[in-house]
Amino acid sequence: MIDLPFVLFSERNLLPSTPGIYIVADDRTVFYVGRARDLRMRWGNHHRAAQMIDAYRIHWQEVPAVDLRWTERDFIKRLQPRWNTTLTRRGRDLLDLLPRKPREQVAALMRTFDSEARDVIVRAIAELWQREVKL
Repeated sequence: MIDLPFVLFSERNLLPSTPGIYIVADDRTVFYVGRARDLRMRWGNHHRAAQMIDAYRIHWQEVPAVDLRWTERDFIKRLQPRWNTTLTRRGRDLLDLLPRKPREQVAALMRTFDSEARDVIVRAIAELWQREVKL
């Protein structure tokens, strides 16, 4: 299914300490695609670890750090992983469309809200995004 090196989730400490894209999958399903500046460190305390089972595989591809974001997006578009459909992801995709200065201002503003308020804002952004409303 995925022709990249992998380790089982239970062996994640064997991942290389390099920047790269990682793909969590089993024999039939791609669950998650992410990026990390250090793959081994990232999986030492990953927020999705509680959702993993030992049979899941973590595939990886080494990628220069400057190319991580774009390569991750390409993998997500091609593989359409089940867990990458969160509202937060859609909200970040929308922010990425903004020019640099306004994007930094919006990101700074979002950090001033607590997580509950951020979730409400991101849900609203995602809803607009889904309706393809131009902001």
